[in-house]
Amino acid sequence: MALLLFRDLHHMYIVYTYYACGFWCKSYAIAVTVKKRLVFWLIVLIACVVTTGYFLPAEFAVERRLVIKAPPAAIAEYIVTPQRWTEWSAWSPQKDPTIQLKYSGPKTGKGAKMSWTSESSIDGSLTILSASPKTGIVYSLQFDQDESPARGTILMQRAPRNQEGVLVVWSLLGSTEGNFLMRFLAFKFDEWIGQDFEYGLAKLKNLAEASAPAFIEAREREAAEKAALEAVTSSTSTTAVATSSTSSTSTSAPSQ
Repeated sequence: MALLLFRDLHHMYIVYTYYACGFWCKSYAIAVTVKKRLVFWLIVLIACVVTTGYFLPAEFAVERRLVIKAPPAAIAEYIVTPQRWTEWSAWSPQKDPTIQLKYSGPKTGKGAKMSWTSESSIDGSLTILSASPKTGIVYSLQFDQDESPARGTILMQRAPRNQEGVLVVWSLLGSTEGNFLMRFLAFKFDEWIGQDFEYGLAKLKNLAEASAPAFIEAREREAAEKAALEAVTSSTSTTAVATSSTSSTSTSAPSQ
């Protein structure tokens, strides 16, 4: 098909270049024929593109993972609060100086929402659907040009046996349904979105590992204070019971 199309284009070039005015009628007839052929091949090409598009997969999936040497709760502090995403994710002024961020809903956890507009990327919003300091989050990612939102997760799992820390898995599953042209770009999503995931996980690792010692120390101090408070409460209760028992014995002694 490509060779035939090239032949027709070459033929048209010859017609318009070499035919003199005396042969105008003949060249005009040939030109009309060539134009008809070009229209035919254009229709065939469009039909091939449309047919190919329908056979391309509508869904796409992106996943990146990284081991972080920090407690799950220390990592969760950065991912359950959308306002802290600017410290490590690609949706931040550090990565995109033109981005404008807006927050709504709860500050942290389920229902917390982050929206953005940008001159260099697609506008959209992210909403946390569920959150746990032990396992991570599930979120909805909606781009303005898409009809249906993508579903993403940032999950914390046990690291492989030969590594210390927590395995953080960032994944996104979406669909190009309703956006026919995006199907031709879906095969590039893993590369494009994957770069943002790798950037975010690397920064998250640096932040979480740097804050891990102070986080562990604070947790240990809280646990020690809680244990001391419980010990004091228990001692007070024991003293009160003993005093009550002594008082009751003293009161009942004369009646005997």
